[in-house]
Amino acid sequence: MSSPKAEARRRPRPRLYRLHRWIGLVVAVVGTLVFFSGVLATFASEIDAWAARAPQYPAIGELEGFDLDRALAAATPSEFEQAHIAQDHGEPLLAYFETPSAVEGEPAHARGLSLDPETLEVFERREGTPGEVQAPRPHDRLAAFIIELHVFLLLPRTLGLLVTGLLAFGLLALLVSGVWVHQPTAEKLRRRPRKTRLRVFAGDLHTLVGSWTLPYTAIIALTGAFFCFSSTVVLPVLTLARYGGDRAEMLADLVPEVPVEPAAGPSVRALDPMLRDALARSEGASFRSLSLEHWGGEQARATVVLERESAWGDERLRYVYDGHDGRFLADKPEVGAVPSVSSAALELIDALHFGTLLGRLTQVLWVLLGLATCGLSMTGLLVYARRQIKAQSTVEDAPRSARAAATLAVALSGGLVACCPLVLASWAVACAAQLDDPATAMTATLLLGLAAAAALGWTLTLERALALTLGCAGLGFLGAPALVALANGLSLFELWSRGPQPWPIAGDLLALALALGCLAGARALLLNPRTLP
Repeated sequence: MSSPKAEARRRPRPRLYRLHRWIGLVVAVVGTLVFFSGVLATFASEIDAWAARAPQYPAIGELEGFDLDRALAAATPSEFEQAHIAQDHGEPLLAYFETPSAVEGEPAHARGLSLDPETLEVFERREGTPGEVQAPRPHDRLAAFIIELHVFLLLPRTLGLLVTGLLAFGLLALLVSGVWVHQPTAEKLRRRPRKTRLRVFAGDLHTLVGSWTLPYTAIIALTGAFFCFSSTVVLPVLTLARYGGDRAEMLADLVPEVPVEPAAGPSVRALDPMLRDALARSEGASFRSLSLEHWGGEQARATVVLERESAWGDERLRYVYDGHDGRFLADKPEVGAVPSVSSAALELIDALHFGTLLGRLTQVLWVLLGLATCGLSMTGLLVYARRQIKAQSTVEDAPRSARAAATLAVALSGGLVACCPLVLASWAVACAAQLDDPATAMTATLLLGLAAAAALGWTLTLERALALTLGCAGLGFLGAPALVALANGLSLFELWSRGPQPWPIAGDLLALALALGCLAGARALLLNPRTLP
């Protein structure tokens, strides 16, 4: 006869608990990095505005008598095939031109320009291959680093997408097994975590947060899997199977463009009339970009993108014009030539994943839910570690797996928070030293910071390790404004006078609040080790 313990292990729920536990241990590290960087990426443009402190420029729509053709007269090359002219909030007017190489197999030649829209002065020129010209400048690398960590985990593009896609499937498996194991009910959703022992408190908190964030995590996992595997698996297989590997034909079929009647002769040189016509059609929208495609060819077209504020966030408008006579052709959706169910579905998936469905409201909600989901890794690791330690007489006798779980809990909580000012410091030093690409230094700093936090978690008690990592994070956030000043070559008195308001002031005050919160938490843990119940 088998023992009662062996019988229990064969039941579905204990088996699912073990499955949930091991999937959670595997997913914890990568998942926390992806969710935490995703929280920061939600406000990537605001982070760049806070960190770069660039001079502010007026929007071209606010300048009386502004003429786009006159602004680009001295900058436009005599021949080009693709061009993109854009201006974001408070930024200079950016112009990009691309000319195919006359030698087959060689990359195209690209030219990038930055202009003051008020004086029409060109204060920056970049020439080279498209990749070289479009590469982010060192001062713009902070948000780009966060986005690359979230999407690619700083790995090569295809490999990174496959890893994050598999992570999405792992999250779905965690959701299913977690619902079966913890069986969330209305009573559990209302019950406050019991503050008796750390394992009980962490377990109750894990169940409570996991239950409330269940819909959010499912949305993020499903939409994330779609983004990752659509470009790395689905579209390549579809292109090979149905289109014989012809990617251009596949894109023309799945994402059709507004048709342009073929015409011979040069493309129109006057761009300003198209811009004026688009602004007149949009009822108060502001200019964002003007794209020129197949310029000089039979299918030449121009697309003007405008942005209009609404109660639920910013709305993008796209107007397409014939490149030969400047004639208005269509008002197109983001994807495809005409509004369709597929284009609406893609826009909905995008809004759900990035939290832009209801503008700032859902962005803030997505940030809070993302931070709560990061906490699931820590509470899950704590529950596992305490279960392993429970059977031993002392913590020192606990198996290595329990110590490893506690170590990961420290690295993925206080350690990850402490890495934020460390990465900011490496970016600031790289900018001050005028390095072309600070990404390598930022990556090394992140890995070393996590390794140092893990070492503290392995050698010290949980309370002391968390206190030290939070204390380091607090000191780092206190110095964040000074690091921004270092990166931009500014004095501390000049910081709030540069950059698009209110982000410089709001960012510095948020850094101060984070510093005080981290230092208060560290002090509580050091003075009263029983702060963790």
